[in-house]
Amino acid sequence: MARKRPQSRPLTINLEVFFQIALVLLVLVAGVFGVQAVRSFLKGEGLFLIKDVVVDERLGSLEVKEAETLKGKNIFEADLSRVENLVRQRYPRIGGLQLVRRLPDAILVQGVPREALSRVATPAGTMVLCTDGVLVSPAVFEETGDLPVVKGLSIEGRSVPSRDVIAVQGILEEFVHYAELKDLKVLEIDMHDPEKIVCSIGSGKTMIDVYLDESRARAQVRVLAGMMGRAGLIMGEIKYIDLRLGDPLVARKMKR
Repeated sequence: MARKRPQSRPLTINLEVFFQIALVLLVLVAGVFGVQAVRSFLKGEGLFLIKDVVVDERLGSLEVKEAETLKGKNIFEADLSRVENLVRQRYPRIGGLQLVRRLPDAILVQGVPREALSRVATPAGTMVLCTDGVLVSPAVFEETGDLPVVKGLSIEGRSVPSRDVIAVQGILEEFVHYAELKDLKVLEIDMHDPEKIVCSIGSGKTMIDVYLDESRARAQVRVLAGMMGRAGLIMGEIKYIDLRLGDPLVARKMKR
């Protein structure tokens, strides 16, 4: 007997799956057209074109010609990083320099003027250490001859670790703070040994060394201020003062 062929089942479509697929395709198409519409809007003539360059008030009346070249360009397409590098090269005295988009049509130039802290002896010559830890050429500042010279810093490229900067800044701030130390000028700070910082100070033609410990340098300078406020200390007779001990050690010069 001949076998009966199995009857083919009619093709059925799950309407729920069909609508889900259709919805996904619709969302994708809408997304593509939406992105294109947004791009067209942002690039539209007269829209989001840079019209003004605003300089941070902390920078005074700084002229940033490089940023002026951005005027007329689309604010989203302008290459701000390239212009930032050009401005940094021209104004090394500005720290934290950054160009920021300020919608709809302005560029803000932000930054803080750097302050000179000390001179630093490096293999490349004398540099100026700023309070933000950056080393710059002495030519960046008008006067650097009166700045103390710091030796023994850990130099990384063109910057100094914040720990060393904080230590140097702390010592110098304490000398400025106390009236008893106003006649003493910090000439040199040797940071080679954190446990024995040699701070050379002078008054007129007289110079003495003061030994400090980095971890307690501020407090030790305060002790020095108290010592200088008392009678009996004659600078010309002192060779060095060691403030690292519980009781300050005053070494006097041998009398001839």
